[in-house]
Amino acid sequence: MPNLERIAVTGGNGFIAAHIIHQLLTSDYAKYKVTATVRSRQKGDAIYDLPNAKERLSLQIIQNLSQANFAGHHAVLHLAAPNFTDAKNDARLEIVDPAIQGTIAVLRAAKQSETVKVVIVMSSLRAATEGPVVGAKIDETMWNDTSSLKQNPLFYSKVCAERAAWSFMVENPDCNFKLITLLPSLVIGPSLTKALGETNAIIQAIVTGAIPFRVSLSMPIVDVRDVAATFVAAVEYYETVESGRYLVANDHTSSVNEICDWIAVKHSELNKVPTKSASHCVSTLITYTRKPGYGSAMRYSMVPNGVYDGAMGFDITTEKLRNALPALPPFRTVRETIEATVQDMRMWGHI
Repeated sequence: MPNLERIAVTGGNGFIAAHIIHQLLTSDYAKYKVTATVRSRQKGDAIYDLPNAKERLSLQIIQNLSQANFAGHHAVLHLAAPNFTDAKNDARLEIVDPAIQGTIAVLRAAKQSETVKVVIVMSSLRAATEGPVVGAKIDETMWNDTSSLKQNPLFYSKVCAERAAWSFMVENPDCNFKLITLLPSLVIGPSLTKALGETNAIIQAIVTGAIPFRVSLSMPIVDVRDVAATFVAAVEYYETVESGRYLVANDHTSSVNEICDWIAVKHSELNKVPTKSASHCVSTLITYTRKPGYGSAMRYSMVPNGVYDGAMGFDITTEKLRNALPALPPFRTVRETIEATVQDMRMWGHI
Protein backbone atom coordinates (compact mmCIF):
# COMPACT_ATOMS: atom_id res chain seq x y z
CA MET A 1 0.00 0.00 0.00
CA PRO A 2 1.48 3.38 -0.94
CA ASN A 3 1.96 6.22 1.51
CA LEU A 4 -0.69 8.28 -0.27
CA GLU A 5 -4.19 6.88 0.21
CA ARG A 6 -6.51 9.88 0.53
CA ILE A 7 -6.48 12.21 -2.46
CA ALA A 8 -8.30 15.53 -2.84
CA VAL A 9 -9.24 16.81 -6.31
CA THR A 10 -10.51 20.36 -6.72
CA GLY A 11 -13.10 21.09 -9.39
CA GLY A 12 -14.02 17.42 -9.29
CA ASN A 13 -16.78 17.56 -11.89
CA GLY A 14 -14.53 19.12 -14.53
CA PHE A 15 -13.55 17.47 -17.82
CA ILE A 16 -10.02 16.50 -16.79
CA ALA A 17 -10.74 16.09 -13.08
CA ALA A 18 -13.45 13.50 -13.74
CA HIS A 19 -10.95 11.38 -15.68
CA ILE A 20 -8.40 11.68 -12.86
CA ILE A 21 -10.98 10.59 -10.30
CA HIS A 22 -12.03 7.70 -12.54
CA GLN A 23 -8.44 6.49 -12.83
CA LEU A 24 -7.81 6.85 -9.10
CA LEU A 25 -10.96 4.89 -8.24
CA THR A 26 -10.09 2.09 -10.69
CA SER A 27 -6.35 1.99 -9.99
CA ASP A 28 -4.68 -1.40 -9.58
CA TYR A 29 -1.97 0.32 -7.55
CA ALA A 30 -4.09 1.26 -4.56
CA LYS A 31 -7.64 1.60 -3.32
CA TYR A 32 -7.57 5.37 -3.19
CA LYS A 33 -10.15 7.32 -1.24
CA VAL A 34 -10.97 10.47 -3.16
CA THR A 35 -12.49 13.75 -2.03
CA ALA A 36 -13.78 15.99 -4.80
CA THR A 37 -14.51 19.66 -4.21
CA VAL A 38 -17.60 20.83 -6.11
CA ARG A 39 -19.89 23.84 -5.88
CA SER A 40 -23.16 21.94 -5.59
CA ARG A 41 -24.57 18.47 -5.01
CA GLN A 42 -25.87 18.52 -8.57
CA LYS A 43 -22.36 18.98 -9.93
CA GLY A 44 -21.18 16.17 -7.69
CA ASP A 45 -23.88 13.84 -8.97
CA ALA A 46 -22.23 14.02 -12.39
CA ILE A 47 -19.30 11.94 -11.08
CA TYR A 48 -21.14 9.66 -8.67
CA ASP A 49 -21.77 7.13 -11.43
CA LEU A 50 -18.04 6.45 -11.76
CA PRO A 51 -16.89 2.94 -10.75
CA ASN A 52 -16.36 2.53 -6.99
CA ALA A 53 -17.56 6.10 -6.40
CA LYS A 54 -20.23 5.15 -3.89
CA GLU A 55 -17.66 3.35 -1.75
CA ARG A 56 -14.61 5.60 -2.07
CA LEU A 57 -15.66 9.04 -3.34
CA SER A 58 -16.81 11.82 -1.05
CA LEU A 59 -17.81 15.36 -1.89
CA GLN A 60 -16.73 18.60 -0.29
CA ILE A 61 -19.38 21.10 -1.36
CA ILE A 62 -17.90 24.58 -1.12
CA GLN A 63 -18.47 27.86 -2.90
CA ASN A 64 -14.90 29.07 -2.53
CA LEU A 65 -11.60 27.24 -2.25
CA SER A 66 -10.80 29.25 0.87
CA GLN A 67 -13.30 26.87 2.51
CA ALA A 68 -11.36 23.75 1.47
CA ASN A 69 -10.25 21.37 4.19
CA PHE A 70 -7.58 18.80 3.37
CA ALA A 71 -7.06 17.43 6.88
CA GLY A 72 -6.10 13.76 6.67
CA HIS A 73 -5.39 13.92 2.95
CA HIS A 74 -2.03 12.94 1.49
CA ALA A 75 -2.16 14.56 -1.95
CA VAL A 76 -4.05 17.49 -3.43
CA LEU A 77 -4.66 17.78 -7.17
CA HIS A 78 -5.74 21.31 -8.00
CA LEU A 79 -7.75 21.62 -11.20
CA ALA A 80 -10.49 24.12 -10.33
CA ALA A 81 -9.88 27.23 -12.42
CA PRO A 82 -11.72 29.94 -14.36
CA ASN A 83 -12.43 29.37 -18.04
CA PHE A 84 -13.33 31.34 -21.16
CA THR A 85 -17.00 31.61 -20.27
CA ASP A 86 -16.16 33.29 -16.95
CA ALA A 87 -14.84 36.36 -18.79
CA LYS A 88 -17.75 38.73 -19.25
CA ASN A 89 -16.83 42.25 -18.17
CA ASP A 90 -13.73 42.46 -16.02
CA ALA A 91 -10.91 40.00 -16.75
CA ARG A 92 -9.08 40.74 -13.50
CA LEU A 93 -12.10 40.21 -11.27
CA GLU A 94 -13.59 37.31 -13.23
CA ILE A 95 -10.51 35.32 -14.32
CA VAL A 96 -7.12 36.45 -13.05
CA ASP A 97 -7.83 37.17 -9.38
CA PRO A 98 -9.92 33.99 -8.88
CA ALA A 99 -7.17 31.87 -10.46
CA ILE A 100 -4.53 33.31 -8.14
CA GLN A 101 -6.71 33.30 -5.04
CA GLY A 102 -7.91 29.75 -5.65
CA THR A 103 -4.39 28.42 -6.06
CA ILE A 104 -3.11 30.17 -2.94
CA ALA A 105 -6.13 28.98 -0.95
CA VAL A 106 -5.37 25.38 -1.94
CA LEU A 107 -1.72 25.70 -0.92
CA ARG A 108 -2.67 27.26 2.41
CA ALA A 109 -5.16 24.48 3.13
CA ALA A 110 -2.54 21.89 2.20
CA LYS A 111 -0.05 23.46 4.58
CA GLN A 112 -2.61 23.63 7.39
CA SER A 113 -3.47 19.95 6.96
CA GLU A 114 0.04 18.82 7.96
CA THR A 115 -0.65 15.48 6.23
CA VAL A 116 -0.35 16.51 2.57
CA LYS A 117 2.85 15.26 0.94
CA VAL A 118 2.41 16.62 -2.58
CA VAL A 119 0.30 19.27 -4.31
CA ILE A 120 -0.07 18.93 -8.07
CA VAL A 121 -1.40 22.03 -9.82
CA MET A 122 -2.72 22.02 -13.35
CA SER A 123 -1.19 24.95 -15.17
CA SER A 124 -1.07 25.14 -18.98
CA LEU A 125 1.23 25.16 -21.97
CA ARG A 126 0.01 28.75 -22.32
CA ALA A 127 1.84 29.59 -19.10
CA ALA A 128 5.02 28.77 -21.01
CA THR A 129 4.14 30.38 -24.34
CA GLU A 130 1.27 32.43 -25.70
CA GLY A 131 1.53 30.89 -29.15
CA PRO A 132 3.77 29.11 -31.65
CA VAL A 133 7.52 29.57 -31.32
CA VAL A 134 9.08 28.99 -34.73
CA GLY A 135 12.64 27.73 -34.69
CA ALA A 136 12.86 26.76 -31.03
CA LYS A 137 11.79 23.92 -28.77
CA ILE A 138 9.26 24.80 -26.09
CA ASP A 139 10.33 23.57 -22.66
CA GLU A 140 9.73 24.19 -18.96
CA THR A 141 12.22 27.05 -18.72
CA MET A 142 9.91 29.28 -20.75
CA TRP A 143 7.32 31.68 -19.36
CA ASN A 144 4.61 33.46 -21.30
CA ASP A 145 5.51 37.12 -20.83
CA THR A 146 3.24 38.54 -23.55
CA SER A 147 -0.32 37.75 -22.41
CA SER A 148 -2.05 40.38 -20.30
CA LEU A 149 -5.42 41.50 -18.97
CA LYS A 150 -6.27 42.82 -22.42
CA GLN A 151 -4.55 40.16 -24.53
CA ASN A 152 -5.58 36.58 -23.78
CA PRO A 153 -6.48 37.12 -20.11
CA LEU A 154 -7.17 33.39 -19.61
CA PHE A 155 -3.58 32.60 -20.63
CA TYR A 156 -2.44 35.44 -18.36
CA SER A 157 -4.37 33.89 -15.47
CA LYS A 158 -2.45 30.64 -15.93
CA VAL A 159 0.85 32.52 -15.74
CA CYS A 160 -0.18 34.53 -12.69
CA ALA A 161 -1.59 31.55 -10.79
CA GLU A 162 1.46 29.40 -11.40
CA ARG A 163 3.90 32.16 -10.50
CA ALA A 164 1.90 32.78 -7.33
CA ALA A 165 2.19 29.09 -6.45
CA TRP A 166 5.96 29.10 -6.76
CA SER A 167 6.20 32.35 -4.79
CA PHE A 168 4.12 30.76 -2.03
CA MET A 169 6.61 27.91 -1.76
CA VAL A 170 9.53 30.34 -1.51
CA GLU A 171 7.73 32.38 1.14
CA ASN A 172 6.74 29.26 3.10
CA PRO A 173 9.87 27.10 3.31
CA ASP A 174 8.34 25.18 6.21
CA CYS A 175 5.78 23.48 3.93
CA ASN A 176 5.87 19.69 4.37
CA PHE A 177 4.82 19.02 0.78
CA LYS A 178 6.40 19.31 -2.63
CA LEU A 179 4.82 21.28 -5.46
CA ILE A 180 4.48 19.93 -8.99
CA THR A 181 2.88 21.92 -11.80
CA LEU A 182 1.73 20.15 -14.95
CA LEU A 183 1.43 22.20 -18.14
CA PRO A 184 -0.75 20.33 -20.65
CA SER A 185 -1.28 21.48 -24.20
CA LEU A 186 -4.76 21.48 -25.78
CA VAL A 187 -6.68 18.74 -23.93
CA ILE A 188 -9.45 16.95 -25.82
CA GLY A 189 -10.93 13.47 -25.77
CA PRO A 190 -13.97 11.50 -24.61
CA SER A 191 -15.95 12.99 -21.75
CA LEU A 192 -17.20 11.15 -18.68
CA THR A 193 -20.15 13.54 -18.36
CA LYS A 194 -22.61 15.00 -20.84
CA ALA A 195 -21.13 18.49 -20.61
CA LEU A 196 -19.35 19.63 -23.78
CA GLY A 197 -15.99 20.97 -22.68
CA GLU A 198 -14.51 24.14 -24.12
CA THR A 199 -11.75 22.28 -25.92
CA ASN A 200 -13.97 19.55 -27.38
CA ALA A 201 -16.16 22.37 -28.69
CA ILE A 202 -13.33 23.16 -31.12
CA ILE A 203 -13.68 19.73 -32.73
CA GLN A 204 -17.47 20.11 -32.67
CA ALA A 205 -17.12 23.41 -34.57
CA ILE A 206 -15.00 21.69 -37.23
CA VAL A 207 -17.34 18.71 -37.59
CA THR A 208 -20.52 20.78 -37.78
CA GLY A 209 -19.13 23.37 -40.18
CA ALA A 210 -19.35 26.19 -37.64
CA ILE A 211 -15.78 26.91 -38.74
CA PRO A 212 -16.41 26.92 -42.52
CA PHE A 213 -12.80 26.73 -43.73
CA ARG A 214 -9.63 24.93 -42.82
CA VAL A 215 -7.97 27.73 -40.90
CA SER A 216 -4.19 27.95 -40.49
CA LEU A 217 -3.96 26.92 -36.86
CA SER A 218 -1.54 24.78 -34.89
CA MET A 219 -3.27 22.22 -32.69
CA PRO A 220 -0.91 20.84 -29.99
CA ILE A 221 -3.39 18.20 -28.79
CA VAL A 222 -3.02 15.79 -25.88
CA ASP A 223 -5.59 13.18 -24.86
CA VAL A 224 -7.51 13.86 -21.64
CA ARG A 225 -6.97 10.25 -20.56
CA ASP A 226 -3.21 10.70 -20.88
CA VAL A 227 -3.27 13.93 -18.89
CA ALA A 228 -5.22 12.13 -16.17
CA ALA A 229 -2.72 9.27 -16.23
CA THR A 230 0.09 11.79 -15.74
CA PHE A 231 -1.57 13.20 -12.61
CA VAL A 232 -2.09 9.72 -11.22
CA ALA A 233 1.50 8.68 -12.00
CA ALA A 234 2.78 11.82 -10.28
CA VAL A 235 0.81 10.75 -7.17
CA GLU A 236 2.09 7.18 -7.31
CA TYR A 237 5.74 8.19 -7.80
CA TYR A 238 5.69 11.44 -5.84
CA GLU A 239 8.74 10.47 -3.77
CA THR A 240 11.01 10.37 -6.82
CA VAL A 241 9.48 13.19 -8.88
CA GLU A 242 11.19 16.49 -8.14
CA SER A 243 9.27 19.66 -7.45
CA GLY A 244 9.02 21.63 -10.66
CA ARG A 245 7.19 22.31 -13.90
CA TYR A 246 6.43 19.57 -16.42
CA LEU A 247 5.04 19.97 -19.92
CA VAL A 248 2.41 17.39 -20.87
CA ALA A 249 1.98 17.12 -24.62
CA ASN A 250 1.86 14.76 -27.56
CA ASP A 251 4.91 14.28 -29.77
CA HIS A 252 2.90 15.35 -32.80
CA THR A 253 1.32 18.77 -33.32
CA SER A 254 -1.47 18.73 -35.88
CA SER A 255 -2.87 21.35 -38.20
CA VAL A 256 -6.59 21.91 -38.72
CA ASN A 257 -6.02 20.76 -42.30
CA GLU A 258 -4.70 17.41 -41.08
CA ILE A 259 -7.53 16.96 -38.58
CA CYS A 260 -10.14 17.68 -41.25
CA ASP A 261 -8.57 15.07 -43.52
CA TRP A 262 -8.69 12.42 -40.79
CA ILE A 263 -12.32 13.09 -39.96
CA ALA A 264 -13.41 13.25 -43.61
CA VAL A 265 -11.78 9.92 -44.44
CA LYS A 266 -13.08 8.12 -41.36
CA HIS A 267 -16.54 9.72 -41.32
CA SER A 268 -17.72 10.53 -44.83
CA GLU A 269 -21.25 10.96 -43.43
CA LEU A 270 -20.09 14.11 -41.62
CA ASN A 271 -20.41 16.19 -44.75
CA LYS A 272 -20.03 19.59 -43.08
CA VAL A 273 -16.35 19.14 -42.34
CA PRO A 274 -14.66 21.97 -44.27
CA THR A 275 -12.87 21.02 -47.47
CA LYS A 276 -11.36 24.36 -48.51
CA SER A 277 -8.34 25.94 -46.90
CA ALA A 278 -8.40 29.57 -45.81
CA SER A 279 -5.47 31.92 -46.28
CA HIS A 280 -3.80 33.35 -43.19
CA CYS A 281 -5.71 36.59 -43.70
CA VAL A 282 -9.10 34.86 -44.03
CA SER A 283 -8.26 32.58 -41.10
CA THR A 284 -7.68 35.66 -38.98
CA LEU A 285 -11.00 37.16 -40.03
CA ILE A 286 -12.79 33.92 -39.15
CA THR A 287 -11.47 34.10 -35.59
CA TYR A 288 -13.35 37.35 -35.12
CA THR A 289 -16.63 35.49 -35.72
CA ARG A 290 -16.00 33.36 -32.63
CA LYS A 291 -16.61 34.37 -29.03
CA PRO A 292 -13.96 36.92 -27.94
CA GLY A 293 -11.95 34.58 -25.70
CA TYR A 294 -12.03 31.71 -28.19
CA GLY A 295 -11.24 33.97 -31.14
CA SER A 296 -8.24 35.50 -29.45
CA ALA A 297 -6.91 32.07 -28.45
CA MET A 298 -7.28 30.94 -32.06
CA ARG A 299 -5.34 33.94 -33.36
CA TYR A 300 -2.48 33.14 -31.02
CA SER A 301 -2.38 29.56 -32.26
CA MET A 302 -1.72 30.66 -35.81
CA VAL A 303 1.64 30.15 -37.41
CA PRO A 304 3.47 33.48 -37.75
CA ASN A 305 4.10 35.11 -41.10
CA GLY A 306 1.18 33.41 -42.79
CA VAL A 307 2.88 30.04 -43.23
CA TYR A 308 0.06 27.56 -43.79
CA ASP A 309 1.59 24.46 -42.25
CA GLY A 310 -0.32 24.50 -38.97
CA ALA A 311 2.04 21.98 -37.37
CA MET A 312 4.84 24.55 -37.26
CA GLY A 313 5.67 26.52 -34.15
CA PHE A 314 4.69 24.10 -31.39
CA ASP A 315 7.80 21.93 -31.11
CA ILE A 316 7.28 20.79 -27.53
CA THR A 317 9.76 18.66 -25.64
CA THR A 318 8.49 16.43 -22.85
CA GLU A 319 11.91 14.95 -22.04
CA LYS A 320 11.73 16.25 -18.46
CA LEU A 321 8.38 14.55 -17.86
CA ARG A 322 9.54 11.25 -19.36
CA ASN A 323 12.70 11.25 -17.26
CA ALA A 324 10.69 11.95 -14.11
CA LEU A 325 8.00 9.35 -14.85
CA PRO A 326 9.65 6.56 -16.89
CA ALA A 327 6.74 4.20 -16.14
CA LEU A 328 4.23 6.56 -17.76
CA PRO A 329 2.90 4.79 -20.89
CA PRO A 330 3.30 6.43 -24.31
CA PHE A 331 0.50 8.88 -25.06
CA ARG A 332 -2.20 8.12 -27.59
CA THR A 333 -1.71 9.43 -31.09
CA VAL A 334 -3.58 12.57 -32.06
CA ARG A 335 -5.51 10.56 -34.63
CA GLU A 336 -6.71 8.14 -31.92
CA THR A 337 -7.78 11.08 -29.77
CA ILE A 338 -9.66 12.80 -32.57
CA GLU A 339 -11.51 9.59 -33.41
CA ALA A 340 -12.45 8.95 -29.77
CA THR A 341 -13.64 12.54 -29.43
CA VAL A 342 -15.86 12.36 -32.52
CA GLN A 343 -17.39 9.07 -31.37
CA ASP A 344 -17.95 10.45 -27.88
CA MET A 345 -19.65 13.64 -29.09
CA ARG A 346 -21.90 11.52 -31.26
CA MET A 347 -22.83 9.38 -28.24
CA TRP A 348 -23.70 12.46 -26.16
CA GLY A 349 -25.65 14.04 -29.02
CA HIS A 350 -23.27 16.95 -29.57
CA ILE A 351 -22.98 16.23 -33.30
